[in-house]
Amino acid sequence: GSSGSSGLLARALYDNCPDCSDELAFSRGDILTILEQHVPESEGWWKCLLHGRQGLAPANRLQILSGPSSG
Repeated sequence: GSSGSSGLLARALYDNCPDCSDELAFSRGDILTILEQHVPESEGWWKCLLHGRQGLAPANRLQILSGPSSG
């Protein structure tokens, strides 16, 4: 177990239908875990985790959730 995982969460603002297998498919309102915000080959894309799958998601379709939401 890794006890230092500080993964940012982001909410999807729009649906995303991927064109290639590297992209994540998600729907508006989905909550993604951001793994990497600086992807060298893909500027403007974040590596994210959703439903156990890793892939790229367009940053302009995501909104970072700030801080822990209580209730």
